[in-house]
Amino acid sequence: MLGGVRYSVAAVDHRTGRRYEHRPGVRYESASLVKVDIVGALLARGTPPNEEQWTLAKAMIATSDNAAASALWEAVGGDSGLGSYGKGLELSGTAYGAHGWWGLTLTTARDRVRLLDAVLADGTAARLLAEVLPEQAWGVSAAARDGEPVLLKNGWDTRAADGDRWAVHSVGRVGPVTMAVMSDGHATRADGIAFVARTARRARQRLDRLSRGFAASGFVAT
Repeated sequence: MLGGVRYSVAAVDHRTGRRYEHRPGVRYESASLVKVDIVGALLARGTPPNEEQWTLAKAMIATSDNAAASALWEAVGGDSGLGSYGKGLELSGTAYGAHGWWGLTLTTARDRVRLLDAVLADGTAARLLAEVLPEQAWGVSAAARDGEPVLLKNGWDTRAADGDRWAVHSVGRVGPVTMAVMSDGHATRADGIAFVARTARRARQRLDRLSRGFAASGFVAT
């Protein structure tokens, strides 16, 4: 904890395979991060999304539309459908839809990286995550180097049960790096956004140092 804030990081550099992690197995409520899972499950079905579903998927990712997420959550089978999808990806730290609400899905930073890499294997999903509105494009984007493409989805929520403190998360691909930063306990959403950005930048710096060391030695981490 840092001043009452919990946080976790998982990141992998796909050039070298080198990983940087900080408490990657701690569970958090996903908030809107689970919308990436919904896209993945939708695209993994035997038939491609129809026009209406594709429109909903774009709204769900680009503007974080909750009504669109709820409609697609039902279309992919709710918590049981997502559970089967997550099991196939070996998301061992993820439990979908606590109390019947997709935003209360429990997950970990390590699972978020595994999930995003699987989803981005489909170029269709990559196009969606490239179209997030500028005002929602904070988070792991802070770790991008000049000219690097950024794909991301963020999540945020506050609950009375947590003293109205904020959970703020970000997951994405910045250049060759897939990264997830998850956190809660923030006094305000703005505090959480600033914290996630700082954490993402520090994680990228550490991962870059590790990756340079392994590249120089001729080893690739697994």
